[in-house]
Amino acid sequence: MATDYGTCISVTTDLPLRWKMVTGARVVAEAVFRRWSTDRGSLPYDLDYGTHAVGMIGATMTQGEIASWESRLVSEALKDERVQDCVAIVVYDQPNASAEITAKITPSDGAPFEMVMSINSVTAEIIRVSA
Repeated sequence: MATDYGTCISVTTDLPLRWKMVTGARVVAEAVFRRWSTDRGSLPYDLDYGTHAVGMIGATMTQGEIASWESRLVSEALKDERVQDCVAIVVYDQPNASAEITAKITPSDGAPFEMVMSINSVTAEIIRVSA
């Protein structure tokens, strides 16, 4: 039986906005996505929320700096009480000013899943969530 994470309105970057309901692992994936696409300090009620991954785009980064971003993404995901473990792998494409983040997320009470997120200087989006 799948863990019930409730139902949530899907609010990612779809334009025009399509207000659809999501359930299961997708609820947790979108919560992590929002953490990874929100500037730290931009929420007055939680100044420690967020690490905007778009911030890496356009920079010349070493493998060590990419590893630092991966660590920041994992730390941010683990702030959600529904996430027990997370491994984030960043594939950075500096010439095209884009990156793909693959996250293997183990929920606190459920089956692990993978989320793939694409970012560039303009947008961030979830490409796939799969078990």
